[in-house]
Amino acid sequence: MTIWLVGVSDCESNSVICLCKTKDVAIKKMFEKRDELIKEWQDHMDRETGQLKESIKDLYGPMIEALSNDDYQNWDNYPHDCPYITEMEVVEG
Repeated sequence: MTIWLVGVSDCESNSVICLCKTKDVAIKKMFEKRDELIKEWQDHMDRETGQLKESIKDLYGPMIEALSNDDYQNWDNYPHDCPYITEMEVVEG
């Protein structure tokens, strides 16, 4: 049986978000996680003021831009968080 794993990886870690029966559901969950990350990064940028705001913008701006398109197969946000899906086989027995 084929399942789809949805996760988030960066240069130091990998987290599994969920396992899905279909690719369509996995893609939906992956985009939901992408949207959460972008919102979190945008909130960080919006909270800061002064000189620190520019440093935060320099960090989070490219991260937001890297994940803002819908072409998830070409997302490149290394070394920062990047959602992904991968097809896997369930082994029984």
